Amino acid sequence: MNILHVDMDAFFASVEILLNPALKNKPLAVGGRNPSGIVTTASYEARKYGVHSAMPMFMAKSLCPNLIVVPTRKGVYGEVSRKVFGYLHSFGYKMEQVSIDEAYLDLTGEEDPEAVARTMQREVAHRFGLSMSCGLSYNKFLAKIASDMDKPAGFTVIDGARGQEIIKTLPISKIHGIGEKTAARLNDLGIHTGADLLLLERDFLQETFGKMGTELYDRVRGVDMRPVVPGRKRKSIGTEETFAETRSRAFFKERLMESARETAFLMEKKGIVGYTVTVKIKTRDFDTHTKSKTFPTPVEGEKALYREAKALFDSLYGGEKLRLLGLSVSALEENYSRQLRFL
Repeated sequence: MNILHVDMDAFFASVEILLNPALKNKPLAVGGRNPSGIVTTASYEARKYGVHSAMPMFMAKSLCPNLIVVPTRKGVYGEVSRKVFGYLHSFGYKMEQVSIDEAYLDLTGEEDPEAVARTMQREVAHRFGLSMSCGLSYNKFLAKIASDMDKPAGFTVIDGARGQEIIKTLPISKIHGIGEKTAARLNDLGIHTGADLLLLERDFLQETFGKMGTELYDRVRGVDMRPVVPGRKRKSIGTEETFAETRSRAFFKERLMESARETAFLMEKKGIVGYTVTVKIKTRDFDTHTKSKTFPTPVEGEKALYREAKALFDSLYGGEKLRLLGLSVSALEENYSRQLRFL
């Protein structure tokens, strides 16, 4: 297989710079401006000071006193994302978009997959003014590792022989499926790198970590059989975001508000309404939990959607560190009167 992973560089910050070129080459953070605000995305200039996503904004400003902060406008980013990934989809390869700023493409069977991928990277920069890092390898796991190796605007190819050597040097936290608790347990066993993890037998990993143990045994050997799965017919609408592990309730509230805003906008634009609201969380150990509620009448509008999502989140969240938060609406139906507003 030839799997390409594409990752838009500092996406929210890059879009803000695109909309306001005066921000170029300046330390920039996208996120909440209030004292309890959280950094959603930081430009690479800001990252040089140690600023990163999920960091409290007051801490970011203490690290970088000249930091420029702009509020999150997730609806805007969603529209840019649709244009960029719509263009990538037009190349005709199977594509699986996994977040607002990254996707896998299956270039298997392509005579020169590297040339195709470089064309995609070049054209995205030319057409949209945005940089995109690319990783090309023989499976999803290594393709994603490759795209992260030379940011921003990097292009890394990992072949079979090189893959195993790279995995050996990886901190275990970079291996898919290993969260903070699992990493701590492995550290207690003296396992800190991929090379260390290679020493553990399959049976031991299965006994110690269950199903995850089998996945770890395969991943550290460069085995990942997950296919690229193109999008299916929409049964729900919403957003979800992966971020650095945090338990900041202020951050979660901010993300839910932004998700409600974008989801309400998309529903209105597409002329649909929905009756079921679902909140999804993923812990630092990759455990996923969801909670849903179905209403007798459609949940319409940003405020109503946020109110119901916040209630679901409060009943679901137990105070642990999270790495993903999602909001979606399902049980969809068309609303032609609203569609007319966007004709």
